[in-house]
Amino acid sequence: MHELTRKLLKAGPAGRIVRQFEIEVMLGGSRARRYGVVNRLLANGGLIRLRRGVYLIPDPKGGTTGSPALAANAIQPGSYLSFESALAFHGLIPEGVRVSLSACQGRSREFSNPLGLFTYTSIPTVPGRFLEGVESTDTGMGSALIATPLRAIADLAYARRLSVPARAFLVGSMRIDEEDIDRIEPSAIVSLEGCFRSARVRAFLRSLRDERSSG
Repeated sequence: MHELTRKLLKAGPAGRIVRQFEIEVMLGGSRARRYGVVNRLLANGGLIRLRRGVYLIPDPKGGTTGSPALAANAIQPGSYLSFESALAFHGLIPEGVRVSLSACQGRSREFSNPLGLFTYTSIPTVPGRFLEGVESTDTGMGSALIATPLRAIADLAYARRLSVPARAFLVGSMRIDEEDIDRIEPSAIVSLEGCFRSARVRAFLRSLRDERSSG
């Protein structure tokens, strides 16, 4: 095991995400030396590159891949896990999601690495309300920014340009249990309506609120 790997594992558990500056502090020496050490670790599996300057520490014994939600947050700072990925995390949809789907500000992006495909969809909101309906959630390996079920649904409505009755889509297409829909507080829907610039999303949320209130 390389000395850097021992230092990284001593500083935190396998599955932890580290950034370039942390490695530079631990290694010291010249830039060329640090570059060479990191490349050797990447080649022999001592580090996993998530994107330039962001790495995952694998378990030397194998089996630990880390938290996809934490990885998604780290790959694109300021983003949060959303859409089907957040709904699956909360246990609202029956099947897992192979792609890690996140919302971001600015342009939409996509990254592929050994953990899988990570996509980031730009969600326009009114100033200061981008993270409304997003919570710091324990993943078992640390806290990650993950959309609440309601925010994930609203983001999905924007990304898919949904204009159908909300409840029919959520139950019929997403296979979300009606009981889970009925747990959504109408006041939370009203608050989130004011967060989105998209008239289509606001209409979708109003549909969800009206159907929820009369259900």
